[in-house]
Amino acid sequence: MRHISVIEVRFGAAGKIDGAEEGARRLKEGIKYEGRVIDGGTIIPETPPGDRGRLHNLGQMEEVTNKLRDKALDVFRAGDVQFILGGDHSCALGVMAAGCEFFGSENYGVLYVDAHGDINTPWTSDTGNIHGMCLATLMGIGDKEMTDLVRVKALPKNVLLIATRSLDNGEKELIKKQGIDVIHAEEIRKNGIEWTLEQIEAFIKDRGIKQWHLSLDIDAVDPSEAPGTGVPEEKGITAEDFYKIARLAAARREIVSADIMEFNPSLDIDGKTEAICRKAIEIILS
Repeated sequence: MRHISVIEVRFGAAGKIDGAEEGARRLKEGIKYEGRVIDGGTIIPETPPGDRGRLHNLGQMEEVTNKLRDKALDVFRAGDVQFILGGDHSCALGVMAAGCEFFGSENYGVLYVDAHGDINTPWTSDTGNIHGMCLATLMGIGDKEMTDLVRVKALPKNVLLIATRSLDNGEKELIKKQGIDVIHAEEIRKNGIEWTLEQIEAFIKDRGIKQWHLSLDIDAVDPSEAPGTGVPEEKGITAEDFYKIARLAAARREIVSADIMEFNPSLDIDGKTEAICRKAIEIILS
């Protein structure tokens, strides 16, 4: 029996708005460990906070990434799957790096559900926030100190951005240059979620890959429904659409790792965002 190892990464300092680390702790409190679901532990950085040049809290992010990568590799070696609770989106880097390393970049793809591209580099970012550089780092694009964290880089052709609606100019150029596929939030609203699921299924089938990571950033959901996140963007997808994407993952054996990121309880209103996160978690763990 394949277990689902739930790993908490209590880190939210890769941006400049505190609180996502508390989101990880809060979400883990509600997990029921029964049947296939097991507690994979908690990762908390011990490195003191501090910027390195323009890169915000890089030392802590490096520590968290290395620890999660090693832990995630152990889960893959055991033949199990894993679900990561963040934290800001940099918390997903370690598990995706482990997937590329264990399965090989030709055999591991990423479905990245996020309002943002997270394909910035220190030279394209206006903020220096490294949670916006996660996907670029995974593909070996950007600062060497960061890209060295990923021993086997992801292939851009095996990355699909979903629900994207806020891209910096540098990100747009990189997406075009690298040939990365994107399903924009506007397309989802226009064509519907069933069309979107068909596009995702077609992408998976076309690549012929048997191992995938699903990354769920709660800011993919419109802030009218999910206000509790650090960088909200208008005109997002609905919570119901978010759940349907999660159900696709729960139904497919090819999804060997997943995460949910960027829930910030201090910014939530009436527990709305937490409720959406919990339902998505319940769907995936089912």
